[in-house]
Amino acid sequence: MKKICSRCGISKPLEAFAFQNTKLNKKMSACKDCMNKQQKEFRANNSELQKRKDRKQYQSQKKKRVAYAKEYRKKHPDRTKRTNLKVKYGISLEEYNDMKERQQGKCAICGKHEDSLKKSLCVDHCHSTGVIRGLLCDTCNKFLGFYEKLKGQCELYLRKE
Repeated sequence: MKKICSRCGISKPLEAFAFQNTKLNKKMSACKDCMNKQQKEFRANNSELQKRKDRKQYQSQKKKRVAYAKEYRKKHPDRTKRTNLKVKYGISLEEYNDMKERQQGKCAICGKHEDSLKKSLCVDHCHSTGVIRGLLCDTCNKFLGFYEKLKGQCELYLRKE
């Protein structure tokens, strides 16, 4: 079956129209494309109003979303780790596990085994080049990060003089 859009006047299949009322099986009078176009125009013309509405909506749902995210991370630790590794470092969970196997599950600096740590091994990488250097325990990772930050500040200080 087809339906004519009230905005563009084009005859389109029913799948091109969103539901207005699912219980009564009623469809919107305007097609999804026209509704999307209208929504984009409204957001562009009323950006401040929309930002306030979005912020209010975000705040009203914040506790619920945080609780859901926490529960999701508990239920799916591998999915969460896989996503974080890909987003932060551009590596897969398999590449991480290969590195961990090569290091025999130990920190590359202090040699502590992951089983004796509260957290899993961190991915150590150069912040300027993004090159991954290895896996470290949380303590060594924080220390190295502090050292690199301090070293950068010292170099800036020495350049001034």
